[in-house]
Amino acid sequence: MKKTVTKRIALLLAAICFLAALWMTPGTVQAASSKTVYWNPKSLFAGTWKPDDSVNEYYGVISIMGCTSKDQIKDLKCSDKSIASVTAHDGFIMVKYGNKSGTVTISCRVRKVDLTHKFKVRKYTNPFSRFKLAGKGMKKNFDTKVQYTVKDKYYQNILNLKVKDGWKIQTVVVENGSAKKKEYKVNAGTFRQRVNMTSKKGATITVTVKNADKGIVETIKLIKKAS
Repeated sequence: MKKTVTKRIALLLAAICFLAALWMTPGTVQAASSKTVYWNPKSLFAGTWKPDDSVNEYYGVISIMGCTSKDQIKDLKCSDKSIASVTAHDGFIMVKYGNKSGTVTISCRVRKVDLTHKFKVRKYTNPFSRFKLAGKGMKKNFDTKVQYTVKDKYYQNILNLKVKDGWKIQTVVVENGSAKKKEYKVNAGTFRQRVNMTSKKGATITVTVKNADKGIVETIKLIKKAS
């Protein structure tokens, strides 16, 4: 009986040692690397400021893959605080910038991985070569700002858009009071569609455009006031 107990104890100890060896084997816990911790490429952007905008500060978010807590973001820095500033949050950093163009370097360390990014701030330029509604040219109204307000009603009138080289229209969203919102996925340089802006509660046409080469996304709004 004593030999049997001793044998069982020996087998148990051997099993424990085997499991411990597996647990301690290098590579069983994946170390952080540039393949697991990196800037989310879909969240990288370039900032733009608008000359006729009443807003003096703009905000954007850059997410970090492999990061879940702001405590993991160490030594967060921006090379020129007169152009932009940065703050850490859970899984992302927030970039604040104002009415000044330039390029800064954003850097930090996440889970022992060093990250750097060149962030650019540019003066806004009108992305449209054509912006017409019911045959009325409205392009110049977006030369220095991204919102334009109209008083007239538009019923089943053609919205005719074209963007400059390097730009693409991503989406067009039409909201007309309590009517069902219409969203068009475009991903092209032109757009032509009949739209309504008739509601007494107000209406909005939101056009999202992107310049992939420059990393710029602009949200342009044509607004009809409530009456």
